[in-house]
Amino acid sequence: MKKQRFLAVACAMAIAAGTVGTSAFVSVAAPYTQADTPSQVTYGTLTQQELEIVYKYFDAAYYASKYDDVVEALGTDEALLLEHFVKCGIFEGREGWPTFNASAYASAYPELKDLFGRDIVKYFVHYYTKGINEGRDITTIAACEKAGIKVISLFDEDDFVSTEIYAASRLLGTNDYATVQKAANSAANNGAAIVNLPKTETKSTEVSTTETSTTEETPVVSETEENSGESVIIATEEVAEKLAKNDPNYQVAGTISLSDDREVMILVYKNASGSGYSSKFYNDIQDVITDTEINQQGIVGFIPAVIFTAQEANALCEGEEYDIETFDIKEGNIIGTEGVVFPTDNNIENAEYLKPTEFKSNHQRTMTNYVNGIYMDNAQVGGDENGTADTEYEVGTITSEDENGNAVVTTVISNDETGFNYEVTYTFDGDPYGFVQPNEKQLDNSAE
Repeated sequence: MKKQRFLAVACAMAIAAGTVGTSAFVSVAAPYTQADTPSQVTYGTLTQQELEIVYKYFDAAYYASKYDDVVEALGTDEALLLEHFVKCGIFEGREGWPTFNASAYASAYPELKDLFGRDIVKYFVHYYTKGINEGRDITTIAACEKAGIKVISLFDEDDFVSTEIYAASRLLGTNDYATVQKAANSAANNGAAIVNLPKTETKSTEVSTTETSTTEETPVVSETEENSGESVIIATEEVAEKLAKNDPNYQVAGTISLSDDREVMILVYKNASGSGYSSKFYNDIQDVITDTEINQQGIVGFIPAVIFTAQEANALCEGEEYDIETFDIKEGNIIGTEGVVFPTDNNIENAEYLKPTEFKSNHQRTMTNYVNGIYMDNAQVGGDENGTADTEYEVGTITSEDENGNAVVTTVISNDETGFNYEVTYTFDGDPYGFVQPNEKQLDNSAE
């Protein structure tokens, strides 16, 4: 059975939470040629000539200023904006720069519309290879208005693939926007849906620079992202959290609360067989020292977790030792973890602190901690505004081994009644007392 990957799309797609249950929709992604209905846009792949035109004229700042939905989904990174225009925007009639609008050009020169219809890219190619030399200079809506020409849009607004669906498709490594849209619609109504992705390899198209190019580097526009043919569950955030807990590797380790255990620890160690890793929960950190069941030489690291009231946490932030920004909640509970690696001398004062590979939580932030005489941004913290002194949080773990032999541990701290869900993943070097240096896949750990 293929391993299923979960994608919580509530934050990415803004879909409404539906009825919790089994997946109600299963679809197989295929190469994308046309949108879901005949009236929608036909998406395609630009040729080298077409890409060179786009690269020469594309204005990322203009594109970002004109399309808030794109910025909301992708941010303002120029490469991502260019990629969106190449994959989606140009086919939807969006303006990649201020001096050309395909609908205006088609309206100004109706004989071209008879030739090209809704083949949007042909208008770009015609103007920049022929029309510009033929004196066809009515290329914007403003120019049409000045000339008294009524602009008839080539596309309706409804023909756009939403940027949320585009962003989700990009994460899934597919250009089959219609399939992802169907799955998202099903997830909105039923809680979750499955997309079976075909195995693909990354294909890239290089856009050659020209003398008129405004950048020195040659951009690479990825046509497809690589995926391994896995099954992906698209779900609302609420359902995704429940599905994550149904992972066969998820283990309920224990609990943490203000009224009982305010500080607990997850120990990560090599299995006695020498293959794979396990984790163990401790209510009292001191119990680690006396635990004879764990071979001390097999320990690769640990994850302490601590809970404060929001008032306590904010008081610490305001104290002379830290003097940092307080939390955005004044009531409730604050929970934080660290990824710690034992030093070779077994002296906790010389411990190393990891950056997480993934981290998400309600009211998340990275806190500054005073460690070994220096300040470090090493504590991953979340807030539960609905938490009380009696709220008990379930602590669970998913422990696995990656392709490099490292231990990967996801710790989940949650309470279904308050809606709090905290997930953090740390990667520990497979060698006992080892330390994984941060790499490009690990998060920037700067304090917010």
